[in-house]
Amino acid sequence: NERVLSLNGVWDFQWSPSPVLRPTDFYKPAYNISGFKKINVPSTMERQGFGTAIYTNSTYPFKPEPPFVMLEPPKYFTAYTERNPVGSYRRTFEVPADWRGKQLILHFAGVSSAYFVWVNGRKVGYSEDSRLAADFDITSFVNPTGVNTLAVEVYKYSDGSYLEDQDYWRLSGIYRDVFLRAVPKTSLWDVYAQPDVNLKSKKGSGSLSISPVNFSTTQASGLSLNVNILSPKKKKISSTKKISLPAFATGFAPEIALESIPVGEVELWYHEKPAQYSVQIELLQNGNVVEAYNMPIAFRKIEVDGSVILFNGKPLKIRGVNRHEFSPDQGWYVTPEEMEKDIVLMKKANVNFVRNAHYPNDPRWYELCDKYGMMLMDEANVESHGLSYHKRVLPGDSPAWTKVCVDRMQRMVIRNRQYPSVCMWSLGNEAGYGTSFMA
Repeated sequence: NERVLSLNGVWDFQWSPSPVLRPTDFYKPAYNISGFKKINVPSTMERQGFGTAIYTNSTYPFKPEPPFVMLEPPKYFTAYTERNPVGSYRRTFEVPADWRGKQLILHFAGVSSAYFVWVNGRKVGYSEDSRLAADFDITSFVNPTGVNTLAVEVYKYSDGSYLEDQDYWRLSGIYRDVFLRAVPKTSLWDVYAQPDVNLKSKKGSGSLSISPVNFSTTQASGLSLNVNILSPKKKKISSTKKISLPAFATGFAPEIALESIPVGEVELWYHEKPAQYSVQIELLQNGNVVEAYNMPIAFRKIEVDGSVILFNGKPLKIRGVNRHEFSPDQGWYVTPEEMEKDIVLMKKANVNFVRNAHYPNDPRWYELCDKYGMMLMDEANVESHGLSYHKRVLPGDSPAWTKVCVDRMQRMVIRNRQYPSVCMWSLGNEAGYGTSFMA
């Protein structure tokens, strides 16, 4: 894609067993990194030879006393000597010449567990939640010509680690893709193409709602959308729907509920025959296309009738498995080829349903599940097993932790609601009870 610049590859890297030993000024472009080593991105620090990979079921790998992660644990803990490992990552990049005048968005698809970001020595921001992406607007931080320095300081443990106590190998690092993308100043920031199907009609009639829509713009007038729906064979099945948008103030627009678009007779999505449609959405300003999206849709309906789950009106027998996102080579970094092997093996074993245990996965996993017909339960990155199993402790009823849980759930749904393979949502796993989950 001409608007995406991959920042994957070999980065300069320094590992420190504790924050007090980290190179505090490494983010400054003038800092001498000649003594740094090299690391692949994406990967995990431990599987690249830095620090210790820890396997634990429910015991936190640090002394648990929320929200602290740096208290002295027993001497037999790895964290006794590796109190909170820090990875200091650096690399340079240049901005393509034809990106001038656009917003520059720096995207991290997955980093564990928390990290700070600097561009050209200036702090851009901070993020946590190891299993969801973060976007940073670095437009004002970047030199449009010449070399730019990107620095990322990654902490293995953070307060967010209290909600990431899953039964698995505890790893860290930049383990998913990093890229820079160019976005028009007038941009369609968030859009959801929600399909619906009427099973009472003879062969099933579909409809599509485009909602909600958010914009990031400095020029809010004269905006409209063009919507085209394509069949599984990529043929346009409806005339272009033109939607005019109301003018609004600079910045993010309020959510706008748009009318439903009738589609007519449709082919239903089943795991045995995943008929995938797509919708093309163009954002126009004064008649000129400034941005376009191609989004997957499928027509299927899930209902509950007493104790029976109905899929497209028929009882569904789930033949499911739990799947951790894990590779024997790089741990949390799973290649698309390995993902595909997983799905093929599952299909051969008559598996039709996968629980993303216990967190949102790499976006390419959902794309492959759409393609092959694998139904998914997507699970929020919330587990506090070491403190809260069958208890009302954390997140419990605490407003501080409730906000975090809601944020993790909301961001997961907004990121993954478009994928046809996602058929159910989970609030998390082994995190006890409390009003946080009601929220």
